[in-house]
Amino acid sequence: MSCFVERSHTDRHPIHTRDNTVRSDDGLCDYCRSDNHPGLPALAPGFTFTDLATEYCRFLAEHYPDAACGLLDEVRRRAPKWLTATIDGFLLEHPELPGAPEPAAAEQQSDTATAPVPPRRRRERVLPPGLRQARCEGCTEYKPIHDDGCCTVCRVWLELEVPAPRERRAPA
Repeated sequence: MSCFVERSHTDRHPIHTRDNTVRSDDGLCDYCRSDNHPGLPALAPGFTFTDLATEYCRFLAEHYPDAACGLLDEVRRRAPKWLTATIDGFLLEHPELPGAPEPAAAEQQSDTATAPVPPRRRRERVLPPGLRQARCEGCTEYKPIHDDGCCTVCRVWLELEVPAPRERRAPA
């Protein structure tokens, strides 16, 4: 909430245990927390994800009023549907924020919403025998790998697999 750096995985949980105290997420990374930057206040036990999301919105509007709508738009762009509804509701309740949508414009936009697009079906990828989809131990990318844990490219680089020499003749 202070430096806007991507937080570690342990900091992204809604409930934290710090100094043997269980509390709601404070929105801070380890560095900002150690520098005593202000974070989200602790929510009452039994809070919901919507309560936490509303508290995030309130914190941004209070501490960064000029940038709050831009920040919330960026969060909204990457958020699941339940969270976008919470952010939209917060922005409609706070039209005083610079860049907040007008209530009439928001209603008009929701009236002209298009029909939902059905999800595209993914083609099932059929792998050749002896390969499975996993993380390669050499390049650490998720791709088809052999039983030894390496993809074909890494196997060639590590000389575990020697490709056959190419024909150097022109086709007849």
